[in-house]
Amino acid sequence: MFLAPRKPLGDSIPHFLEVPRERLLGGLPEDPGLSTWRAFAGERAVLGAWGTFAVDLLRALGDAPRPSVDLRQGAIRALRGQKPGGVERAASLLTGRPGTAVAQGRCGRRLAALEQVLQGLARSP
Repeated sequence: MFLAPRKPLGDSIPHFLEVPRERLLGGLPEDPGLSTWRAFAGERAVLGAWGTFAVDLLRALGDAPRPSVDLRQGAIRALRGQKPGGVERAASLLTGRPGTAVAQGRCGRRLAALEQVLQGLARSP
């Protein structure tokens, strides 16, 4: 699911996200998008994110505060202070593989890498 941008879409954004401009512009308006998110996540979801940006963004959009786990901090602890780099690198360091994209574009790769990080942390002492 994509939310339609609030502001004009910069020329480089579709390239950066690896998603066609039309797909981004055709995203859901904010209110139905947030309702769809809430229905998907339910009331008891614990969010796993790389840093706090996504969690902060959801709250700024009006989502209720939810418990969350910063997987970047978990990766730093599991790697005993070794810099994890981006989420894809951390996935490789923790599991030996980056994961298989689960959705279109950069987001799909990063989501797969987050899953790999979580699996690596679950196996970590």
